[in-house]
Amino acid sequence: MDKILLAICNGLSCFIICTILFQFMNERYKKSYSNRTLYIAAEIAMGITAFYINMLNLAILNLLIWFVGVGVTVYFLYYEDADRPIRRITESEVLVLCMSVCETLGVLLLHCFLQIGGILNIDVVMQYCLEVTFSKIVLIFLYYVLIKRLIKRLIKRTEAACSRKQYIIYGIMFFYSLVNML
Repeated sequence: MDKILLAICNGLSCFIICTILFQFMNERYKKSYSNRTLYIAAEIAMGITAFYINMLNLAILNLLIWFVGVGVTVYFLYYEDADRPIRRITESEVLVLCMSVCETLGVLLLHCFLQIGGILNIDVVMQYCLEVTFSKIVLIFLYYVLIKRLIKRLIKRTEAACSRKQYIIYGIMFFYSLVNML
């Protein structure tokens, strides 16, 4: 029963992350191919691959698969009018890092709630499921309330102006995310 519960939590987690990533890429960039099935298959393949890697319970490998999967996807399946693949990859990778920070905040929030409530002895599987749930709630909330709006605002301001500011902001976000993950 524990393995089934872990699989459901991991599957839901991968589904939510893939949905947000592909929604971002579909809104932000133009599709290189007109075949809609290709993009659905790419999203499913990324989700299934991440699911199996996540089931191995290796955090570094899990993060690596998201970075590689997003980088390859955004490079080969999307384009911009001013074809800047490095910019596309950077923006998408920064989103992955922001999402991991949001998930970390969700886990920290859960631990604070559990500590405040005096709940210290929880089954390992139950704790993992609670962490996944809280991290995804925080991720969804912060993405739609804050991150998505911030990205739109940054892109509108820097699209015609200087893109150097945008890269500085991405660098700061990247550094902050790495420090948070460590």
